[in-house]
Amino acid sequence: METIETNVQLLIWSIKRSPEYKEYKKSEEALKKYPELKTRADEYRARNFKIQNSVDDTNAFQIMAELSHESEELHKIPVVHDYLQAELGVCRLMQNISLEIIGGLDIHIPNV
Repeated sequence: METIETNVQLLIWSIKRSPEYKEYKKSEEALKKYPELKTRADEYRARNFKIQNSVDDTNAFQIMAELSHESEELHKIPVVHDYLQAELGVCRLMQNISLEIIGGLDIHIPNV
C-alpha cells in the first residue's frame, strides 16, 4: 500500500503541474475577483453535477433545457467562460487518467 500511496502522491504532483490544471487555477483566481459571478458559476456547476448524477428523470428534459440556457448565458461572460472551459479541461484530464488506469488493469467491467 505504501508504494500505491507514493505513486498517488506523484500523480497528484504531476496533475498540478499539467497545463490543464495550471489554466484552471489561473482562471479560478480571475473569477474569484468577481464574487457574484463565482457564486453563479458554482451554483450552475452544482446543479449540473446533481442532474448528471441523479436517477430521477421525471423532469430531466426540462432541467437539462434550463441548464443549457443557463450555460449559454454564463458562457457569454468571458471570465466565467474561461473558468468553465478550464474546469472542463481538468475533468477531461482526470477522465483520461481514470480510463488509462482501468484499461491497464485486468478487471471485467460489463457494458451498461
